[in-house]
Amino acid sequence: MACLLYGIYNYTSNNQTDALYNDNFTSLLEQQSVYIALLINFAIFIIGYQVVYKRTTYPFILTVGGIFLLFITYLLGSRINIGVLAIVIVGFGFYYLISNKKLLEIATLCLGLIMAGVIIYKVQPQMLNRFKELTYNKYEYSHMGAESHYGMELTEDQWNGANFRLAAWRCGWEIFTENPVVGVGLGDKKDKLFSKYEQKDFRFAIETGKNVHSNYLDVLYGLGIIGFAIFVFTWVILPFMHAFKNKNWLAVVFIFTLACAWVTEIYFDRSLGGMVAGFFIPFILIAGKEKE
Repeated sequence: MACLLYGIYNYTSNNQTDALYNDNFTSLLEQQSVYIALLINFAIFIIGYQVVYKRTTYPFILTVGGIFLLFITYLLGSRINIGVLAIVIVGFGFYYLISNKKLLEIATLCLGLIMAGVIIYKVQPQMLNRFKELTYNKYEYSHMGAESHYGMELTEDQWNGANFRLAAWRCGWEIFTENPVVGVGLGDKKDKLFSKYEQKDFRFAIETGKNVHSNYLDVLYGLGIIGFAIFVFTWVILPFMHAFKNKNWLAVVFIFTLACAWVTEIYFDRSLGGMVAGFFIPFILIAGKEKE
């Protein structure tokens, strides 16, 4: 709410037309929108769980809060988190309605999703640019084009979220293939990455200080195949197994959300990202021990 009010203030007083979108929306928190969007997803999942399974005495208030957070998620504009949220909501919606044989409600849900998409496109077409970027995936390392922005016209000669990641991921993969067993080490991984950027003449990434933009790839070339295997087993596979064993579906959704978020961003290089994983995974798994 504070970010929303601050954004409205910047929009009206300073004529900042993009004050209510993406990273500008979370400037008050001094955090990138992608990390806040992840936490918003967690909040929405908790609210949905409490309301659907009637574990709250205030369903109306929580429902209103959940709708407000859906609106905030849209403003944050994180593609990966919006995608995960849509998969979870639509998947659970169809499961719940089909299991309860509510065919009319299924048709209503489908119609509602189509209408929501049309309304979003008409009201704020900038979001379409965020996803349209994904179709512009060609790149040349030496190219010094501008970085695409949701408030500007999207063109093929820009660096965007798709072609930059493909370029950076290739650099990270090559570093891994040169040091496959134990990696380059945590202390040297940033220097090794920028040396690879230099080798590729990737001036855009050097001048903007870009990381490899994938938690998995960062661990892979930093710690090698051994460290990567330990990471995936302890932070993804083992928590999933524990959650499934205890039928802790909220924990399954949380871990799925984090596992997807780690594909396109580095979380463990930031204090907030490390705290989110280190706190929420053990915290949500505790719920499976309630019966015991």
